[in-house]
Amino acid sequence: SSAAHLGVICFIYCLFVFVSDFIVDYADGYINKDEFIVTFKSLYTFGQADKVANFAFNLFDKSNIILVY
Repeated sequence: SSAAHLGVICFIYCLFVFVSDFIVDYADGYINKDEFIVTFKSLYTFGQADKVANFAFNLFDKSNIILVY
């Protein structure tokens, strides 16, 4: 459906913006799950932000600390 496609597009855009900001805001390369969720939710305003933020974090990390670069 159109809504589902829009949700996916928003998700991908939010990941792109998050990674761009992450490099500046978290110079050491680490962020915990709680910080990630708060930051991601501020970018993703479409639908169930909590669930999407948890899903996005778990895509990258299994130890509750994420290293992007």
